[in-house]
Amino acid sequence: MNTRPLLDQEAFLSLQDLLQNQDARPLPSGEQRQALARWVDEALVTFDAVELEDRVELHDRVTLVSPSDPADWFELEIVPPSEADIDRDLIPVTSAVSLAVLGRRVGERATWETQAGARVMTIASLVKKRQAVGSRG
Repeated sequence: MNTRPLLDQEAFLSLQDLLQNQDARPLPSGEQRQALARWVDEALVTFDAVELEDRVELHDRVTLVSPSDPADWFELEIVPPSEADIDRDLIPVTSAVSLAVLGRRVGERATWETQAGARVMTIASLVKKRQAVGSRG
């Protein structure tokens, strides 16, 4: 069973601001805002950097691997909507996959809905802004 997502206060406040800021561009859709609001309600804030070492944060590079097929994997970086660039795998925090992995630990499974149905992937590794954690082996 997954634990509650955990992040630092700065990231938490920036996500709350995204929810409240009507001038943000691109403006999240109503569905994205609802999903983000649910995520923010579930998340916990920590001031302990050690607790965040193996947790996915904004701007971390994440590798996701299918638990049933190790050849089925992809990498992404979670960014604010204004920095999103799908061609560079910069995925907005308002997307379902971002909300599924943000604040989660390396090794946890993330589940999100796609047009084809539920997608389940394991957080295999992440590259923090400063260092690597885990491996995709």
